[in-house]
Amino acid sequence: MGRIVKGNEQFASEDIRKGISEKMKGEGNYFYGREHSEETKQKIREHHPHLNMRGEKHFNWKGGVWQTIRRMALRRDDYTCQRCGLREPSIMVVDHIKPKSIFPELLLVLENLEVLCPNDHARKSVLDEKQYNVSSIKKKQKKLIYARNNS
Repeated sequence: MGRIVKGNEQFASEDIRKGISEKMKGEGNYFYGREHSEETKQKIREHHPHLNMRGEKHFNWKGGVWQTIRRMALRRDDYTCQRCGLREPSIMVVDHIKPKSIFPELLLVLENLEVLCPNDHARKSVLDEKQYNVSSIKKKQKKLIYARNNS
């Protein structure tokens, strides 16, 4: 018998979830054998521009150099969070001190990078958003890049 609970616990028993999964496979799926119309495909492309961008066309493309510079920053800071001092190499994030959306010229500058743990990275992102209004700028940039790549 299924159960409904709050939090991160399961909403249904394993048996119920497996049953639902089996019913949705193949001919049991309501979309089985059907195809999106060209109009719907175009709407999906417009609503999710990042799905069609690969390599150099992707708005996050950094010229193929990003991973090298990222590793340099991690080694420089000894895989240690520059805010709290936590050293856990597998979870460290390399972040731009000055947001790349505001200062694109500092995108690949090692001195503009710092190593942060996920908690401090989240805190810094919130502060950056307040200070620089980063989220609205990112949305505008993505739209411009998408328009440029699809024109």
